[in-house]
Amino acid sequence: MGRIIACIVLWVALVGVCTAGTGGILVIVHPKVPVARISRDELRAIYLMRETFWPGDTPIVPVNCDAESVLRIRFSRRVLGAPPTAFAGYWAHLHFQGENPPLVFGSDRNVAAFVARVPGAIGYVRAGTPLHGVRIVGQLP
Repeated sequence: MGRIIACIVLWVALVGVCTAGTGGILVIVHPKVPVARISRDELRAIYLMRETFWPGDTPIVPVNCDAESVLRIRFSRRVLGAPPTAFAGYWAHLHFQGENPPLVFGSDRNVAAFVARVPGAIGYVRAGTPLHGVRIVGQLP
């Protein structure tokens, strides 16, 4: 039994699950994205795939955490006005029109690493997540 608990603790430490806790949410972008700040309305348009290019015509590549994660639920409620489950039909509709929903990652670290590597990428992580090679363009409570 002790081994199982130790394995679970190790797994959580290594994966860094997308949890939000009580801290804020940081909105991060690839360093070459040509915006200094981003509003909630702009985030909403990006995460609903209504805004698909940054100024200068670089494609926007939005990244989400898992739909069941506390961080994704908080982000969705604050930015989109509803929990992730409310958008299943919306994503199905877009999929049939040839649009794909934002990519999904299971940890803050993976979101940050992807955003750092992919030009045009945008994501969100909990405050306190180690960040390298990204810029913070917004913060949500």
